[in-house]
Amino acid sequence: MIYFARLVLFVALASALGAATPPIEKLLPADTVGFLAAPNWEAVGAAFHQSALGQLWAEPAMRPVREKFLARFRSEFVGPLDKELGLNVTNYCRLFQGPVIFASTPAASGGESGFLFVADTGTNSSQLATNLADLRRKWTDKGKQSKTVKIRDLDFATLVFDPAEVNRIFDRVLPNPDVAKSAPAAAGEKKTAPKEWTFGQSGPLFLLSDSPKDLEKLLVIQSGGALPALADESSFAADAPQFRDAQVFAWLNVKSVMDRLNKFAATNGPAAAEDEAPAISPAAALNALGFGNVRSLALTVNQSGSGTALALRARLPESGRRGLFKVFTLDLKDSSPPPFVPADAVKFSRFRADLPKTWANIETTMAELSPPAASFLKFLFSMVGKDRDPNFDLRESFIAKLTDDLVSYEKFTRANPPKGAESPPTLLLVGARNADQAVIALKALTSLVPPQIIKYREREFLGRTIYTVNWPSGQGAGGEPTTTTLHAAGSGSYVALSSDVSLVEEFLRSSDGTARALRDKPGLAEAAQKAGGMNTGFFSTDNHAESARALFEAARKDSFNAASLLNRSVIASRLGMGREGGVLSWFDFSALPPFERVAKYFHFDVSALSANADGFTYKYFAPAPPQAGK
Repeated sequence: MIYFARLVLFVALASALGAATPPIEKLLPADTVGFLAAPNWEAVGAAFHQSALGQLWAEPAMRPVREKFLARFRSEFVGPLDKELGLNVTNYCRLFQGPVIFASTPAASGGESGFLFVADTGTNSSQLATNLADLRRKWTDKGKQSKTVKIRDLDFATLVFDPAEVNRIFDRVLPNPDVAKSAPAAAGEKKTAPKEWTFGQSGPLFLLSDSPKDLEKLLVIQSGGALPALADESSFAADAPQFRDAQVFAWLNVKSVMDRLNKFAATNGPAAAEDEAPAISPAAALNALGFGNVRSLALTVNQSGSGTALALRARLPESGRRGLFKVFTLDLKDSSPPPFVPADAVKFSRFRADLPKTWANIETTMAELSPPAASFLKFLFSMVGKDRDPNFDLRESFIAKLTDDLVSYEKFTRANPPKGAESPPTLLLVGARNADQAVIALKALTSLVPPQIIKYREREFLGRTIYTVNWPSGQGAGGEPTTTTLHAAGSGSYVALSSDVSLVEEFLRSSDGTARALRDKPGLAEAAQKAGGMNTGFFSTDNHAESARALFEAARKDSFNAASLLNRSVIASRLGMGREGGVLSWFDFSALPPFERVAKYFHFDVSALSANADGFTYKYFAPAPPQAGK
């Protein structure tokens, strides 16, 4: 199923980006674990072209980058896949007209989860039949194994293949971090068991699965049989209203996944040596983090002329919250940018929660995840400041004085354009009842580090004290030792922390009220309403126009630097970014146009997190750039 999920990703890339069918929830079996669906494939393609990203991709100035990428996509992926399997994904994507669904189905006893892929070809059903017949012919001509199976009086074909053959294609495109899994089998080593995929056609529907039984369930439901559909399941019915009018939506039955993991852990728990601490299973870790009581996740995505909207809902009753869901307990308070946050901040977030309780919930979660680590943290806290005052208590002197406000923002300063795209300076503001006393208490943390390693100093600035700490942090690219610097100061109701002293100084000067404020940014308040407002307890915004400018210029000058920046995300790493080969090598960053040529496609986004008795909802909205399309 893993490599099929990878194929789904490239189906989207190869598309236009390139009897009546029942609603999706009345077509899938009741035991479906989760699915990703587009009710109207052609509408999704149109929406993408309308989006700022779609317009950027079609921009004439991007033509050199676009053409080189598509050429490599065809030669590195589409061509080898067609040669090895006789499967040209673009030929199939062009046929899709109605719903397209990728669903995960329950695993057989002791096996992996299965999958169902369903695509409505509408008036292209006759061409679909031609393509499927051609696929079978190519498969047979290559001497590969196949067989015909009968499902509900329809002829389906089952292709038998070595998964290593498919993996070799995908691993060139999406390099596997686990090299051992993709390495050739050693002599005498047991080969991977053959895989079987069954495909066929029912009216306008193209059907593909690794389980004929799952195909049979779908056909029974399609024909009006008595088998229950997903729409009949209460676990899905609670989320179904959210999916009305969504262009793309996804759903996951988290409870069924956790039940399976817990059952597996109960019979196959991780073993530990006698002299080792008991190992924790993935199921136990997820339960400790609070996922054991989550009922479902529901995602919707919509693109319109006003912008792109996304909503993710976790259904979790208030009584069952623990772990991360206790940590992120929100207070329904103002989470808008305070007046001192400058207009040129490129990223901003504000979290309103009782910080002492939040810390207590973190400690509780840590104790359940790793009692030794939690005990060690408790020991460290008990030692802080004792070298100067035996009665000092960090919890009472610092944590207990925290309030319900956590503010963070990033900005590019004169000292770091555009090279600073790799690590733009961040200012963290921690709410405290007496900021001056709290920052002095925080200073006691330096007692945990030997004085010969840490360097500490303080200086006065506008009547306030800025505390600076330096400590070794490793080696740079040339082998030179590197240091980490942290500056701290207290002012008003916040303790300010940053690696960039200019941000701390700017915050201390903010009381003069002369700087332009982020909260007055044109369109920010209106966009925030699309994401749920600024009074839910969490709000954030990101100015893509500024961050993209720095990234564009850095990428045009140094493609390797661009790879390094992009490789910081887990998804980018899986795409082979920052390595030899992989998707990143398909992009010629040196061919990017000057940012001014494409600046009109970049704007800003907003997001908010809210909670009620039924669960959590995260909403994201990116307003359409005013100049895009002009």
